[in-house]
Amino acid sequence: MSKNCVFCKIYTKEIHTNIILSNNLAFAIKDISPKAPHHYLIIPNEHVESVHEISDGESTMYVAMLDLVKQLVYKHQLENSGYRLVINSGPDAGQEVDHLHMHLLAGTRL
Repeated sequence: MSKNCVFCKIYTKEIHTNIILSNNLAFAIKDISPKAPHHYLIIPNEHVESVHEISDGESTMYVAMLDLVKQLVYKHQLENSGYRLVINSGPDAGQEVDHLHMHLLAGTRL
């Protein structure tokens, strides 16, 4: 955990927000500045700043994140209309929080 990371503070409940879904390695919340009717963040529990910091042995983190994506898609019946998954890595890509997270966007033509 990083003591200055907003996502770590959400995970440790220092910051209260509604965690929609979770499993043993990740959790999902609504984005506070949504870009689509359905805009969720899927965040690993462990503090990892970006994709390239995950070692080969930590692939279970990706599986856990994608499992939450699948649950959100089925929960909101998005499987037929489609959805977009986005991972921004670094400031030039628009990463605002230095903690790996995936955006799930859906509910409109993107």
